[in-house]
Amino acid sequence: MINTPGIGPLFGHGSFSIENWAFTGNDPKHVTGVPANIVTVFNDNAGFYNPNDGNGHNFFWASDGFPVGHPKPPKYPGGSLQAQVATAIHEVAHGLPALNFQNDFMLTKPAQYNDWLVYQNCNNLIQGIQ
Repeated sequence: MINTPGIGPLFGHGSFSIENWAFTGNDPKHVTGVPANIVTVFNDNAGFYNPNDGNGHNFFWASDGFPVGHPKPPKYPGGSLQAQVATAIHEVAHGLPALNFQNDFMLTKPAQYNDWLVYQNCNNLIQGIQ
């Protein structure tokens, strides 16, 4: 966890059962044990850190469900730098807030739309990361 004097923890990680790779803010109905003022948490059990779920199913960032009529992005493999950067950009956009970003906690369609915005605006940066 990264602690900022006078503010508290900003970024952290933990193991939780919800399928989100990460989230910004917290929702006590779904996540427990997260400090009230934390900004972003990355899930130890998901694709931010891992290439697969341990049962042979590979993780990919934004692999399916992009809005109809929009180009499908490349599949960033779970645990890769590209998947980590795309996830971090997505979460930071919630905290800014970024134009047109939607609340997507536990909501599939808004999460897919937000991933499309990350892809549309940041793919060149993400693809260039080695």
